[in-house]
Amino acid sequence: MDTTLFRRAINQEYDPDNIDVEIRHAVETLRSFGYETTSSCQGGEGHMSKSPTILLTMPEIYEGTYEEFVDGLISFCLDKNIRIARVNRVLGLSLNGSKKMFERISIQLFSKKHYELVDRIKNENGT
Repeated sequence: MDTTLFRRAINQEYDPDNIDVEIRHAVETLRSFGYETTSSCQGGEGHMSKSPTILLTMPEIYEGTYEEFVDGLISFCLDKNIRIARVNRVLGLSLNGSKKMFERISIQLFSKKHYELVDRIKNENGT
């Protein structure tokens, strides 16, 4: 992962025009329902991540467990047709020099190439 791109991504104010086209719908849907996204990338060569990824924070006021939050997040994504491939818990140190620990939730999405491959296989099999 290119940490320069990551630093730049997490220090920007939210601007829908700066969201990569391939994941814009997912980011805007999550944000419109109150999920706080902290960075995102459609993935690929020269990007922050190899696969489409959205980082979120778990609200401090949330009274449930991490597992309950993730279960709700997965259900929400399935309901809103945000096709997630994987959800990870990300722990790290702040990049601003404060040495403060942070926690994020990383959602990796299936890429456009994945869907093109699935569609091609379905068409070849007549399903």
